[in-house]
Amino acid sequence: SFAYAAAQVKKMIEVTNRLGGENFVFWGGREGYQSLLNTDVRRELDHMATFLRMAVEYKEKIGFKGQLLLEPKPKGKFSFN
Repeated sequence: SFAYAAAQVKKMIEVTNRLGGENFVFWGGREGYQSLLNTDVRRELDHMATFLRMAVEYKEKIGFKGQLLLEPKPKGKFSFN
């Protein structure tokens, strides 16, 4: 769920900050869609953008100076190749 994922990211950004980490990587995992025909891709991307904005706001709130990185997925969830 959204709340569970947000809580996990919040805690790990805190841990990364405490340990002096230089960056925090968002790893998309291996899950994806077998078909995008029944998926509102625009809505999914909007939700992801909202989530990432929340992470940026939180990192700034706690003073984490590291970069937030997205692991690239060439054949990932939203690949249209």
